Amino acid sequence: MGNNFIKVVSKASKGLYLMAEISMFGMMAIVFLNVILRYVFSAPWYWTEEVTELMLIFFTFFAAAELLRTRRHIKLTLLFDRFSKRTRKWTDIFISVVGLFFCALLSWQVITVIKMAYEINMRTPTLLSSPLVIPFSFMAVGFIFLFLEFLVRVIKINL
Repeated sequence: MGNNFIKVVSKASKGLYLMAEISMFGMMAIVFLNVILRYVFSAPWYWTEEVTELMLIFFTFFAAAELLRTRRHIKLTLLFDRFSKRTRKWTDIFISVVGLFFCALLSWQVITVIKMAYEINMRTPTLLSSPLVIPFSFMAVGFIFLFLEFLVRVIKINL
């Protein structure tokens, strides 16, 4: 695993992040238009809540890998910034290994749930009756790419 792997994961994370941004702006537009339709024309779209919930799940999980890659994720720096360079490196490795384990476990569990949701045709109890495989798949993709970004972090730390 070398530079090609890192480049591929990086490009994929950037692509997912771009899709997440588009989804977020789409969600904002749908909510804005629905407010106008509801309060100005008294004719709201009844599907907006479900679609915006799906979009929220989409952009949350699709943005995670890129945020980790660019170090724009939530982090506690109060102690970390006071550590020596060596301690920071080992703390980074530890956090990345824990992140790898966590993402691998969650990916496996979400894929298990996707299989079950597909087999029994689980759907949302709403007007659209969307298949629950959709949001579960967003989660699986997000956790898999988060796993890959943690792996890239470990590789970069050790180079």
